[in-house]
Amino acid sequence: MKLFLREDKTYDKEKAAFVFSELKKQNVILGIASGNFIPLLENYFDEEFLEYLYLAGDDGNVLKKTQEIIQTLPLNREEAQDIYHFINKQDGYHPVFSTGNQAYTKPPKNEWAEKEIRLYFGDYQSIENFSEIPNDQEIVKIEMLCDHPLDEIKEFMKEIEGEFSGVSSVTSGDIWLDIYHKEGGKGEAVKFLQNKYDISPQETMCFGDSLNDRSMMQEAYYSVAMMNADQELKEHCRYEIGSSEDQAVLTLLEKIITEESLDFLEQYRQ
Repeated sequence: MKLFLREDKTYDKEKAAFVFSELKKQNVILGIASGNFIPLLENYFDEEFLEYLYLAGDDGNVLKKTQEIIQTLPLNREEAQDIYHFINKQDGYHPVFSTGNQAYTKPPKNEWAEKEIRLYFGDYQSIENFSEIPNDQEIVKIEMLCDHPLDEIKEFMKEIEGEFSGVSSVTSGDIWLDIYHKEGGKGEAVKFLQNKYDISPQETMCFGDSLNDRSMMQEAYYSVAMMNADQELKEHCRYEIGSSEDQAVLTLLEKIITEESLDFLEQYRQ
C-alpha cells in the first residue's frame, strides 16, 4: 500500500477516481495487496472505491471485497505460540499478531515503537502473554517491528524459516519483518483472482517495492518495481517506474487507459 501513498500518507484521489472508474468500465479486476491489515486499508478508500476493489490485507492472507471475507490463510496456532516465545528471546524485535481485524502485541518498549505500531495497527490490544489472544480468533500474520539494519533483518528472516517449517518470512520496507503461512502471501491472493476470473499471468500487472511483493511478481507477466524498491525484488521484475511521491502507479495506469497498446511499457523495461 505504501507504494500507492506519498510520504504524508495521501494519494491523488481525483486521479485515482478516474483510473479506477475507467478500468472498471474495461472489466479490469482491481486489487490492493498490502502488508497492512484490512481495517487500515479500508480507511484509505471512499465507499465508492471499496465497491469494486479487492483488498488483500496482511500480505494477502485475508482477502475481502465490500463486507465479505472471501479467503483467509491462518497460521497454525501452536506454531504461532512457539514463534512468540522464540522472538521473546531476541533483542530488538517487537512482534504484532494480526487476526485480520484486530492486532495484539506486548506493550511497546519505547516511544518510537509505540508510534510505529499505532500508525499501522491503530487501537491494538496490549497483551502480556500469548494465551491472551482469544482462541476463536485465527492468527493470519505476525508482523515484527525491527530495531536492526535491513541486512540483519534478512538474516533473521532466514533463521525463522529454518526454525519453523510451516511459515514463510519476508521483509516489508526497511524495519518490518512478516511471518505467515508457508502457502500464503500476496501471490496467493493474485492466483485466487486469476482463477476466479480466468485471468492469465500475461493479463496480470503487479506493482511492488519490498520482498513481501515477490510472490506476486511470480504470477504476473507485467511485474513492476518502484524506483526505490528492494534490489532483491527488482531482480524478479521486468519493469521499473518512479516513486510513490510522484504517484507513479496511478500515472502508469492512467497512461494504460489512454494508450491504444502496451508498447509504451518498453521504456520501463529493466
